[in-house]
Amino acid sequence: MTSHGEVYELPLARMAVEVYALRFWERLCPGTTPQIYRWDDERKLLIMEDLGRLRLWSESILERRRFPEVAKRLGKFLGTTAFYTSEFFLDLEEKKLLQATFADGQTKPFWNHLFFQSAMLTPPLEAVNPLVRGELAELCALSPVRREVERLQERYAWQRQCLIHSDLHTSNIFAGEGEIKVFDAEYATYGPVAFDLGRLLSSLVLSYAALYAKNDVAEAEKRAYQAYLLDVIEEIYQEFGDSFQTAWEEHFGESNPFQSPYNRFSRQERLVDTLGFIACASVGRLCDAGLPFDFKELTDPQVRAAGQRLVLRLAEELLLCGKKMTEINELTACLRRLVQA
Repeated sequence: MTSHGEVYELPLARMAVEVYALRFWERLCPGTTPQIYRWDDERKLLIMEDLGRLRLWSESILERRRFPEVAKRLGKFLGTTAFYTSEFFLDLEEKKLLQATFADGQTKPFWNHLFFQSAMLTPPLEAVNPLVRGELAELCALSPVRREVERLQERYAWQRQCLIHSDLHTSNIFAGEGEIKVFDAEYATYGPVAFDLGRLLSSLVLSYAALYAKNDVAEAEKRAYQAYLLDVIEEIYQEFGDSFQTAWEEHFGESNPFQSPYNRFSRQERLVDTLGFIACASVGRLCDAGLPFDFKELTDPQVRAAGQRLVLRLAEELLLCGKKMTEINELTACLRRLVQA
């Protein structure tokens, strides 16, 4: 695995982490992960479901395809698995056992380097499109931005709220009509509930920004698909909250939904952290070596820079003003405003 030109070798033991995570999530949210038919831990032999009927969601987004059920299914997957791997459902010993099973290993240091340290605190400017280096440097030099990134970095490092995928983006999800399959879970670990939300929504933000810059698509088609992407962002986030609440009420009953100790999972705190993780994860993918498919398609540096500037402007707003936002539609409204500016 590579990051900013550096090579990270994952130990084979990480395969076991992925198998355990996929099996566990499948029990919690059936139909959302590939079926594991055979796992030989000693020989590291894995046989899993053939998903040839599906395509990577990122590829379908490049082709501007729509799958009406994907957002709802992903939101349900995230909300359900978050609740049932948290201390609201598990007793202390059960949670400790799961944390030990999904010990951090190389997970936390890797993503800390990629999305906090290298992305924002010590960015490798020489590895970024020269046309946006100055703007990236200015953003990362702002004291309030650095303080917010450091706050998010600390929350990622120390919060153990639930089992998270850690690398959940549109290229780690197979999608089709009425079906999703989440995979590539070798980084699964215990972390903040908002991290997977931020990571996934950032990949949709990047697709939105790349499409904004793309100059070979009819304007009406571009606007229609941008609106679709914003709807998907809102639906994933809202469905997460609905599914978490449903799991809560099924476990505790409807008489006391979202009371303390749910405050630690409070909606406002979760939103602020999600917006911050969106910003860090999005900026972390601007490096030439880490560009998502959408931006790799933009081979003209000038065209690519237009999309990258949109990402940088959004990141600045989210890191400086995210604490004032109270609903996910303020994120999508912000994107619309920045495009029109």
